Amino acid sequence: MSGTIRQRGPNSWQLRVYAGIDPSSGRQRWSTRTVRGSESEARRELGRFLEEATFARIHAGSVAELLDRWLAVASVDWAPSTKRETSSLVEHHLKPSLGHQPVAKLTTTDIDDFYADLRRHGGRERRPLAPGTVHRVHVVLHRALAQAVRWEWIWLNPATDASPPRSELPATG
Repeated sequence: MSGTIRQRGPNSWQLRVYAGIDPSSGRQRWSTRTVRGSESEARRELGRFLEEATFARIHAGSVAELLDRWLAVASVDWAPSTKRETSSLVEHHLKPSLGHQPVAKLTTTDIDDFYADLRRHGGRERRPLAPGTVHRVHVVLHRALAQAVRWEWIWLNPATDASPPRSELPATG
């Protein structure tokens, strides 16, 4: 991984780190950061910035690792019932099926296949899982992958274009 530094003004430096090719556009991606201070301070910060970028691109771990880290961060202010429900979806559906997958290699097709499998036999005793439950699994996965984008583990969220079943609304009448 490479990085550059250039002066933007008195005691102001722009740091740039090459972040690979954007798969959707085919263009180079660069992460930038501006720091204030001396050139030697900017060079030290560039070293830290390169380390962070390398960690994000290389360390982008498994889906199970992402889900664990996301739950730890996201669930701090959740109601106990929300935390329990989300943890159950993660432990019973997401981790057993997708947990081994590297986050960076997870595709929309993988996710759609996973949803179809849940609908066929993802419930107890391999019974079909209700569309509403599959939809809730989708919401959890989508949110965790959105965090992976913010953490720069991945550039695009593959769950965005996935096709979960519609959540069934109760009949009114």
